[in-house]
Amino acid sequence: MTEPTEQDRQNAATRQAIADKFRREYVLAESLACSLFGPGWSPSGRHSLVTHEESDRARREGGRAHAAMTVVTARKGGQARQFVVEDGKAREVPSWEDAFGAMLTEPDPSRTIEVRGETVHPHRYELHWSGFDPGYEPRTAEQLAAARAKREEKAVEKEAEGSLFADLIRAEGPLPKRGR
Repeated sequence: MTEPTEQDRQNAATRQAIADKFRREYVLAESLACSLFGPGWSPSGRHSLVTHEESDRARREGGRAHAAMTVVTARKGGQARQFVVEDGKAREVPSWEDAFGAMLTEPDPSRTIEVRGETVHPHRYELHWSGFDPGYEPRTAEQLAAARAKREEKAVEKEAEGSLFADLIRAEGPLPKRGR
């Protein structure tokens, strides 16, 4: 088995930190759903409104965009209910569309686009949806190293396939990586 590299260890640690953050978000949403609706309600997803400026900032700098408003959907059996959190308190809403209301179509005063020859203001917010996956377990450094070794092995076999120098290619291993 291939020993994990420092990069494998860093990747595994990063993945674990992300998984831990997602798990904390799920636990918080689940506790809010249970306190609001009763036991047995599990969060299944969330709708978020994000301004275009905030979305651009997150893309430029990396990381997650901060939502102007988020509605969480919780499920129990075949039922679904939604809630928002405002000032640290959860409150039920009839639907995510009702919760966002006019924000869904609010024009952006600072941006314009041309539509059929006419200059108009596009919507101020982007609508994002994301699900919850409480059972996600990231790969360990050892699993990442094994996957890398398998990918490299497949690359060598692909390169050797049909070559007059197949044995030499297999003996030398993968080609050195080229920079991007």
